[in-house]
Amino acid sequence: MRILFAVDIREPDLDRRLQDAVGWATKMDAKLDLLFVTPEFVETRYVGSHVAKLQREVQEILDHMRIDLEKLQMKIPEAHRGNSEVATAPKVGEAIAKRAEGHELLLLHTHGRTGLSKFFMGSVAEKVVRIAAVPTLVMRVPEDSP
Repeated sequence: MRILFAVDIREPDLDRRLQDAVGWATKMDAKLDLLFVTPEFVETRYVGSHVAKLQREVQEILDHMRIDLEKLQMKIPEAHRGNSEVATAPKVGEAIAKRAEGHELLLLHTHGRTGLSKFFMGSVAEKVVRIAAVPTLVMRVPEDSP
């Protein structure tokens, strides 16, 4: 059995959220795969060395994100440790739902934003829940989290 945990490695207190996911993997005797999807960088207004420099810098950031995700992956007990992936996509929610195919469960966290903050920030979790083809468990980030 495989569980996909869609994480945002930029979030504070990620270790605590990982422990929630490890708990589910333990209960279900499953492998826990980690996924971080970030919007892809597309720049079409400029040409030449400026774009190449920006693309190199974006690649360096993605490489650091992969390292951070691999470090997070090593905190999962070996019996439940699966794969990890950093991906870019034009639509993050759709990419998460697509990569969840083949898993028995998709886990993700939400901040539970409402009102104007939801309007401006959007809701990846809401999008994923609406389109995912696999059972999806959305875990609310506790109010006391930073």
